Amino acid sequence: MSHWLLLLDRAVAGLDRLRAKGQPVPDWVLGGGTALMVHTGHRLSKDIDAFIDDPQYLSILSPRLGGEGIWEHQAYDEAANYLKLIYPEGEIDFIVASYITNVPTERKIIGGSGRSQGLSHSIEIEHPVEIALKKLNYRGSLLKVRDVFDIAVVDHLFSDLLQDNLHFVSHLKAAIGTRLINLQEDYVRNELAELNIAEEWRSIAEICLDRMREIAEAIPEPKSTP
Repeated sequence: MSHWLLLLDRAVAGLDRLRAKGQPVPDWVLGGGTALMVHTGHRLSKDIDAFIDDPQYLSILSPRLGGEGIWEHQAYDEAANYLKLIYPEGEIDFIVASYITNVPTERKIIGGSGRSQGLSHSIEIEHPVEIALKKLNYRGSLLKVRDVFDIAVVDHLFSDLLQDNLHFVSHLKAAIGTRLINLQEDYVRNELAELNIAEEWRSIAEICLDRMREIAEAIPEPKSTP
């Protein structure tokens, strides 16, 4: 069972409490697997990835500093580029990361059903191609099986737009290719079986590793420096 809507409620409520205290609150964008799930319904995702573009906000959000008493969290972890808030039902990650592509975000109304106790939120959400490029850029040599599936889903829906933006990860072409070579098919199959994949996307799951290898091959070669 996924409690991502409850986590979204927690994130929005915490930011509202910060704002009520007079603290500056960052603009943020929902990304990652949960954002892709909102777009496509391809699988059930459980955590909230909130991307911000200024690391100075992390000290304001941190339970150790500006966010003391705000988050009602169970535990937390922080570093120079992220704050992870841990709850029994999952995690909220505030992550400092710039946009990779120029593909615009989209504003969506999320929630408003019984699943979220009637709450609804107007949320800025990353485009699927931006989600895919972030996975390639920040995970590269450490791509997870769920990333492979997610990127294959994006390719199925936005193949041309994805291809047009692969040059942003040219510097990682070799690392991504090596990672995909090292992913064994039995391992991928077992990992996919652990994901809660929607029935209509199972055909993409079956070919996602092969398709991801083709995508990696299509990444342009990095430009050589003179």
